Amino acid sequence: MKSTRLATLLALVALAPALFAGPAFGGAAEEERARRLADLRSAVEELSDQLEEQRTDERTRLRALRAQRADLEARISREQIRMAQADGRVAEAQTALRAEGFDDELVAATKAGAAAVEAAVRSGIPFRVEDRVEALNDVLAQIDSADLTPEKAVSRLWGAVEDELRLGAEVALHRQPIVLDGAERLVEVAHIGFVTMYFKTEDGGFGVAEPGSDGWTFRLIEDRAARAQLDDLFSSLRRGVREGWFNLPAAPGGAS
Repeated sequence: MKSTRLATLLALVALAPALFAGPAFGGAAEEERARRLADLRSAVEELSDQLEEQRTDERTRLRALRAQRADLEARISREQIRMAQADGRVAEAQTALRAEGFDDELVAATKAGAAAVEAAVRSGIPFRVEDRVEALNDVLAQIDSADLTPEKAVSRLWGAVEDELRLGAEVALHRQPIVLDGAERLVEVAHIGFVTMYFKTEDGGFGVAEPGSDGWTFRLIEDRAARAQLDDLFSSLRRGVREGWFNLPAAPGGAS
């Protein structure tokens, strides 16, 4: 925009003699014409200075951007070298593991243990089943890919077992998807150890997980007193209350 104004003023300066040509009207007219011409020249000089300042700023900014780009490219190059070196060390470690050989009996025992834990997870309450099974499968996958020695795999498996023991002893709130009336919904769940699991929908409905011949299903609870009991449970857990006496609806199997 400044360049357009500058070009316009330059054109006016060039046309000034023609614009002001004509019969003389005395000293006052001459002075007025000289004043206007001086004003135009002053405006042109001011815009020229501004344009040069803007160009200087742009050149400075461009140099800074080029320096930043060079620095980023150097950092990327260094990180790529580090990643390549790390990949090389991982490959060397895996080769060493394969060369040493695995204890086949320990590997078999680890896999059998993981299978037993998975069976227990799938037969228990439907609390984040796929996440828990995935942790077990990750251990087995790392054994098969030689990323873990059997000894470390046993340690990882025992860690998964400890997680299961902790879950079985806690009363806590989580969020997870469930299938309710044929549709998947994200709900808030409260699991009472591995005894039972209740859920609360986003629209304020309450329900319970029930075992059946085809696996676990989720059922909404319509009884007003039972819904009030679950509302108290979820509100207490949300406030961090984990211990105390709670009156709860009868759980599957007659527990309460």
